[in-house]
Amino acid sequence: MNINKLTAMACAAAGFAAGAIFVSPVLAQHQGHNTTAGTMRQSAGSQQLHTIMMDGVKKMQNMKMTGDVDRDFAMMMAQHHADGIKMADVEIRHGKNAHLKNMAKKIKAAQTKERADLLKHASMKH
Repeated sequence: MNINKLTAMACAAAGFAAGAIFVSPVLAQHQGHNTTAGTMRQSAGSQQLHTIMMDGVKKMQNMKMTGDVDRDFAMMMAQHHADGIKMADVEIRHGKNAHLKNMAKKIKAAQTKERADLLKHASMKH
C-alpha cells in the first residue's frame, strides 16, 4: 500500500472515531443511557422520579406568595408532600429493595395525612 492510501485510511479511521465520540452521547441518550453518569441505564422509574421532582419545583416556583408565612409554608409543603407521595408510588412500583419499598409505603401514608392537614391550614383565614 502506498503512503497516500495509508494516510487516507488513517484519516478516515480518525474521522470515524471522532464522529463516534461526538455522536456517542446522543446515541447513548437515545438508547436510554444517562450520559452524565457514564453508561448507567436510566430506567423508566428513575426518569419518573426526576420528572416529578422537576415539575414540583416549577409548581412551587410559580406559586403566588400570600405574605402570610403560615399559609405560604402550608401551601409549599403540601406541594412538596404531593411530590413525595408520587415519588413513593414510583419506588413502590419499580423499586427492587424491599427495605426502601417498605419505607416508601410508610412515607406515603405519613405524607398523605400531613398533606391533608397542611391543605386545611393553607385554606384557613388568619
